[in-house]
Amino acid sequence: MTSCAVTHLLALDIDGTLLTREYRLPCETRDAVKRARQHGVIVALATARSPAGVTTVLSDLGDVDYAVCLGGSLILRRVDGAWVNALAKVNGMVLTRDVLVQIFAACHELGLSFAAFTESEAFIEALDPLLAKEFGLTNDPYVAGRVEENDAPVFKVLAISDMAETEKLDRLANVLGSEVSAAKSHVNYLEIGPRGATKGSGLAVLAASLGLSAKDAAAIGDGENDLPMFAWAGTAIAMGNAPASVQAACTWTTASCEEAGVALAIDRLLAERWVSQENALGEVHKS
Repeated sequence: MTSCAVTHLLALDIDGTLLTREYRLPCETRDAVKRARQHGVIVALATARSPAGVTTVLSDLGDVDYAVCLGGSLILRRVDGAWVNALAKVNGMVLTRDVLVQIFAACHELGLSFAAFTESEAFIEALDPLLAKEFGLTNDPYVAGRVEENDAPVFKVLAISDMAETEKLDRLANVLGSEVSAAKSHVNYLEIGPRGATKGSGLAVLAASLGLSAKDAAAIGDGENDLPMFAWAGTAIAMGNAPASVQAACTWTTASCEEAGVALAIDRLLAERWVSQENALGEVHKS
């Protein structure tokens, strides 16, 4: 980043937003993220992914400034090409042992694949095809065995259904109720975190640490689990591939992930807000 004053925060979802459906990063998007950072915009990836899953993306994207990981439960800062210790772990934002036992039992009863994520790895009972596909994309390290034997803090449980049985995820969310924050990141993925932990709550903590407010933030995403950050951010931008219900919750809609919609949104923000405000601030300083 340059030494420009920090006045803006850009939060970016990853899957279906930065990445196409084939998990490809358009070069236009990579270049646009770089341009935003050159203008002093703080770029944070806001994702259900773990730190390892975020790092996988950076090989193509290049560096960012922060990551709000695991659905809002964990905030990390990027320094000299590495993640440093958590900038902020939102107080109490881990799943309690009693809630974990309830989640695991419900997943077993419904026949769902699931993984419990700590800061550094995922705990699973066995590597089935659904989990193998997920870890093949994210490169998450995992430990197979009895998930109940893990003693490390768990920030998120991912439950995955077969595409023909996605109603099981709705049943799981209904069973868990208000004990957790649960939202779909894909049609057959249910992200389960501590009650109150969302991308929106995580970004609010990050913004406060930077001396910024919601009005200084723009957020771009495509899924149900992006709705809390859309509700928080001053400018909420939906991808063209987002469901109609998600688009309806946003300030405006950009093109799809296949059409480098993030790049188009960043260029619009640069033209209409960031650069114009930067120039106005420069004129004030001159006077």
